[in-house]
Amino acid sequence: MTKSTLYREALPSDVFRILHLYQKAKISVWQDTLFLDYKRLETAIGAKTSLWLVAENGTNGSSTCIAALSFIVDENHGLSKITRMLIDPEVPQSKEQLRELLRYSLTELKKKFPQVDVVYTTTLSMSLSQQELTLEEGFNILGVFPNAIGEDQSRLNGVSAYFYEGVLQSKRPQHFSIHKEIKPFFDLAQRECHLPPVEVAKEYYHPQMKDFEPLPTMEMIRASAFVRHRFDELIERRSQFLNFFPFYHPNTLITDPAQEIEVFVQITQKKRFAAIIGEHLEISVNPIELYQTVLSLLKSQNIAYVEIINDAADAYGTECIIAAGFTPCAYLPAFKRQDNNRRDFVVFGRSFEYLHRPNLNCHRSYVDFYLRFLQSEQRHYPTTEASLEAQTVPQHLEPTL
Repeated sequence: MTKSTLYREALPSDVFRILHLYQKAKISVWQDTLFLDYKRLETAIGAKTSLWLVAENGTNGSSTCIAALSFIVDENHGLSKITRMLIDPEVPQSKEQLRELLRYSLTELKKKFPQVDVVYTTTLSMSLSQQELTLEEGFNILGVFPNAIGEDQSRLNGVSAYFYEGVLQSKRPQHFSIHKEIKPFFDLAQRECHLPPVEVAKEYYHPQMKDFEPLPTMEMIRASAFVRHRFDELIERRSQFLNFFPFYHPNTLITDPAQEIEVFVQITQKKRFAAIIGEHLEISVNPIELYQTVLSLLKSQNIAYVEIINDAADAYGTECIIAAGFTPCAYLPAFKRQDNNRRDFVVFGRSFEYLHRPNLNCHRSYVDFYLRFLQSEQRHYPTTEASLEAQTVPQHLEPTL
């Protein structure tokens, strides 16, 4: 820390200084809508579920805001996410200034929110170069999101996480098994985080087709206020509701006329991105057929990339998600708090486009996860004449790999 630089928690009164910094620091191809309305930004800075910090140069009378960093916090699950990192590019040694702010911020976050065990970042909300700075400060690469459109459109978007001391050693269950298709991704996370080994599940429960009711007609409702109200209502009633997708809020509902099946989704139209964040089922239906129907409806809305996460120990759920067309792409240790433990989760992605060739001039661990993803994703691509005929690929489509 240089003598002329002050690091502190931001106040709502800093709103215009942070707005000015954003205009100077903006490196994203996307406009952050939070910075289009100073009142919204002022509210966000003062929110109880967030923490904003700034770096200033100069004296109190004439100080200049040169960097800012923000977290959102889920205290129930002891989880936080870095949502923004801003640095004035004209400041000397700007990378080092941002590094010092990051170090300070991680300490202050733990002081203010002692329940937080894990902090993560994704390049859906920051550039790859910014995320690589976090790697130098103790974050670990845990996966990639190929074909998802991120902040710098590199098409090799990643996720990294920081674990406070003792979390991985004392709060993760040590004895559980995982599906064989996610084992390669666990192996990479194990290398990054020095995790103990896990077993591959040899047997797990498979419902019979006769156990399922026919899937009714499913329709999509895009009414954000109604969907959010229904989502919150189910959580408040503690219904039999499967949901965990931190910091995402639904704006779309996929349901049947009787509302016996409800699948909650967040759609980000400008990025053609969707995340399946919760399910409420009052009847038992084939999960593979349900996921495939949801994917089909999302594709009809010009969505290019869909994401879902699942408990790593849920081997049957993993099998259904993969059978529906998703591919594992990230392994997140100790991601969700459950009682006194933290459970591992897996991220799955489904792209409706042929894979783009990403820029692989980056940290080797990103490349390793990308190669593992490719190996799993190959099942969607014809590799022999027989498989080409079986998939009846239109003649005008040429392979891009």
